[in-house]
Parts: sequence; structure tokens; C-alpha cells
Amino acid sequence: MKAYYRECLICVELSEWEYVSFVYNNYPCFADLEQVPFKKAIDIQLLVVFDAFDEICKRIESKSE
Repeated sequence: MKAYYRECLICVELSEWEYVSFVYNNYPCFADLEQVPFKKAIDIQLLVVFDAFDEICKRIESKSE
């Protein structure tokens, strides 16, 4: 899901039609359409969630080594 959101951020500079086309045609099959972002910037709260997710992944990987 993070990769999808990052791709959406790259496409923000496209026209509205191109952006909407991209986000709806490329959303992950497991995602709900309500999760399609329509903002030009990421909320601070979402960045905190991304950072926490990255930290959890790092800790899981370090324990498995």
C-alpha cells in the first residue's frame, strides 16, 4: 500500500483527469476504493504511520537474523 501511495504522490503533478485515471486503474486489488487519495500532500499523521510501519519492519527483520 505504501508503494501505491508513493506512486500517487509522483502523479500529483499530472492533470486531474490523468491523476484520477492513474489512481483508479492502479490501485491494489486488496484495497478498498475508499482508500484512493485525493490530496496533494501527505498529512503529518500519515507520515507518522509510515515511519512506525518502517520501524516495525526493521525490528522484525533484525530479530529474524
